Amino acid sequence: MLKKIRLIGMACLVLATLVLFSSCSKDKQIVGKWKITKAIVDGEDASVFEKGKTWEFKDGGKCTLYIDGLDWEGEYTLNDNTLSILVEYNGEHQEKISADLTLNEFSKKEMSVSGNASVAYNTGELGWESWTEDISYEFEKM
Repeated sequence: MLKKIRLIGMACLVLATLVLFSSCSKDKQIVGKWKITKAIVDGEDASVFEKGKTWEFKDGGKCTLYIDGLDWEGEYTLNDNTLSILVEYNGEHQEKISADLTLNEFSKKEMSVSGNASVAYNTGELGWESWTEDISYEFEKM
């Protein structure tokens, strides 16, 4: 009986270790530059504007994303199959994008994400205007 309990305990320890290392490997695998190969925004193909542009994920949760012709700076987190981003653009007008995206496909060489992005735009005197977009992106690692 004691032998079975030890065996079960070791099996649980091995499974816990595998889960721990698999989540760590995703965190490390996402670091780097990802080239956009396809982009869909609100059901419309946006690849003509976005294809070939990059999203870069850095160690420490920092990122630079190319969206709508602009480089956006911000932060990201990766938990299980959810990529959360919060980025800002501080040009002529201040803009912010936040999104919790589902990792539909994720490997060392390819990634696809989809979900809703909340966009906020500072119009100046009129204050902030915001809306939500349904987005889907496909990438290949550079």
